[in-house]
Amino acid sequence: MKIDNSPRPVGRCGGRATAGIAAFAAGFGLLALPAVAHAQQVVVVNQSEGGSVYRGPNWMLLSSGLIIFGGTYTASVVVAGTSSHAGDQALYAPLVGPWLDIANRCPGACDNETGRKVLLGFDGVFQGIGLLTIVSSFLVPPRRARGLAARTEGAPSFRVLPASYGRGTPGLTAIGTF
Repeated sequence: MKIDNSPRPVGRCGGRATAGIAAFAAGFGLLALPAVAHAQQVVVVNQSEGGSVYRGPNWMLLSSGLIIFGGTYTASVVVAGTSSHAGDQALYAPLVGPWLDIANRCPGACDNETGRKVLLGFDGVFQGIGLLTIVSSFLVPPRRARGLAARTEGAPSFRVLPASYGRGTPGLTAIGTF
């Protein structure tokens, strides 16, 4: 004698229809999920225990300083070579030459000397700016090395970066250490 445990009647398909519908729903659900974006590889740079690593001069500052200093000093040398004024011979000395030439100029109100003193002052100031820029290029690390040198082990950081979550699905991702 066969005893039916189920209060509902069993149809022609039995339990196979329910299992097929469940498998179809699970497969469709997996296809509907967005593609998983993989994180970029994290590279940890360990510096030596003695301190920071020297990465060379800041080339932007160095080139700017050389252009400023070289341009103004070249103008001074050209004036020193072509002028008949005795004080202009001091312009061969970099950085202090314009100031020595101003000191040797006519102390009172002489004809056309005010304009020349102003130009000599600009020459001296820009030679100084160029020299300071050249020196600072060895003290200020380049932009790409600043982040590595300033970061210490275990310091908290937070970044928000663009990401792709599948075809035509742009988004953002947050990365951080706390």
